[in-house]
Amino acid sequence: MSDNLAQILRRLWELLASFLATLWKWLTGRQNEEHAEHELEYFLPGEVILHFEHPIGFTQEQLATAIGSFLIQQDSDRPWKSLLTPPKPEEILIFPLQNDAGSLLSIAPVRLKNEKASQEDLVQLLLTINTALSQGPMTILGALTLNSVAPDWLISNASHGIPPPTPGSWPVEEEDIPKEADWKFQLRDKQTTSPLPFAAEKGEKIHVAILDTSPTATHLDEAYEKWRSNHGLLESLWGPNRKLDLHTKIDGELELTDYSVVGHGYFMPDHGLYAAGIINTIAPEARLHLVKIFTSYGCSSMKTITQGIIEVLRNPEIGRPLIVNCSFGLSKDDKSHLPEEIHKMITALQGIFDRLTKEKDILVVAAAGNKIEDVGRHPASYPAAFDKVIGVGALSKQSSTTTRESYEAATYSNLADDPPSDGYMVFGGEPGRRKGVLGIYTTELPVYAEGCLSFLLRIFTGRGLGGWAGPGHLPPRPRALTIDYIRYERNNTGWAWWAGTSFAAPVISGILANWWSQQVSAKVPVTLDEARQALNDLSQTTTTDKNEKVIFVMQG
Repeated sequence: MSDNLAQILRRLWELLASFLATLWKWLTGRQNEEHAEHELEYFLPGEVILHFEHPIGFTQEQLATAIGSFLIQQDSDRPWKSLLTPPKPEEILIFPLQNDAGSLLSIAPVRLKNEKASQEDLVQLLLTINTALSQGPMTILGALTLNSVAPDWLISNASHGIPPPTPGSWPVEEEDIPKEADWKFQLRDKQTTSPLPFAAEKGEKIHVAILDTSPTATHLDEAYEKWRSNHGLLESLWGPNRKLDLHTKIDGELELTDYSVVGHGYFMPDHGLYAAGIINTIAPEARLHLVKIFTSYGCSSMKTITQGIIEVLRNPEIGRPLIVNCSFGLSKDDKSHLPEEIHKMITALQGIFDRLTKEKDILVVAAAGNKIEDVGRHPASYPAAFDKVIGVGALSKQSSTTTRESYEAATYSNLADDPPSDGYMVFGGEPGRRKGVLGIYTTELPVYAEGCLSFLLRIFTGRGLGGWAGPGHLPPRPRALTIDYIRYERNNTGWAWWAGTSFAAPVISGILANWWSQQVSAKVPVTLDEARQALNDLSQTTTTDKNEKVIFVMQG
């Protein structure tokens, strides 16, 4: 009898605990959260990236054999080698562009043998290897040189931060079907603020690779059937004379399927499509290539970024001249708990972009990043901060005047470049309907549904449990006293408003596509300095307070 009573009491306790847990989720609004399976902060767990330099001629198999022999070989001076698993040949990425010495760069992702190793274990291993490399590069077989080590850094787009959410994210639906004049861009003359037409060539003969998220071709087919009668931008991108190609078979995407970066709490496969629409609006004849290297939660890594760039360079459909649009940034936070030595481990990523920007028929444009700092604007993220990459920050509003006060940075915008005076600022807007950039959006729209306790806390203190301050401060379309934390509602028009440096960068990519098409028609060679000068010629007579050059582009 006592056993039966104990079982009854245990069952009652389980029911009470379950009820209390459900009630708490309802009160906090965290029932049925919509997130990727795993949230990561700075880098992929348990993986180390080894960066090798070597002469032309090595195959993946030869590299794997050499690296495997190096790691397996007993070495009392380098005990850290025994902690790593040799890479498989197909995992090694050989970057096809040479440096000035004629060497190639290869990325070898290697796993820790201890699959349960903590982040602290990984950091300590990285520091140990880095200390060994500080004595000089390690040579294998007399030809293969280990130059640097790094974690597999996460790279993200449209981040809305670790609470409170920063602007630069959360698309907001446009309920009415806009007219063409509402979503077209105008370039304004720096002296008179009168509209100027974009180049007559409209980006002809220029290819633009957009490294980003991507919807599927099937989804775009369905969206086209639904909205083609009144969606001129969708018609241009995906109609019979479509200017958009999808490249969605990057192997690294499979590995990241279940991952999101902290702060990416919603499904966002349209981020890359949004950037593509902006470029197409400005340069409608340019050939656009949307290369999917991000999960649909906006997560990528150094490894998948490398895979995407290799795809861009090797795919015969992606021609030259080529602009590479990077509406993303390294998730590394210089003020995190990570040791300073870890923050400097970006040598391999820098080597990739150094080689990419060295090519005479390639230009790289990158978003500066969206990050709020109490002490001021955050430095440009990588790759925008790399030398020879054109960094782009966001202005908060459109203005018809040319005073410096009219060119304030958006509340979320990082500095445009490093140094800031090397970068450009264009309209990126603020969150909210008719405050951001109007663009193409074909999936359901995320909705933030606030829980009861958060709602009450915000009423009395001004901020909810997640740090949210209410309408106008993100997220969009709040639903108080509801069960869901993040949910989605039907998209009725195929249009949305979105803000961020992610959508300022493609404005510059579109302008450069137009300018470059004129040089191609005139058979004039192009250098990065000439491209910068062309942008400088468009910049306003005033600059931001950080001396960033303002290019006055208006939408609508």
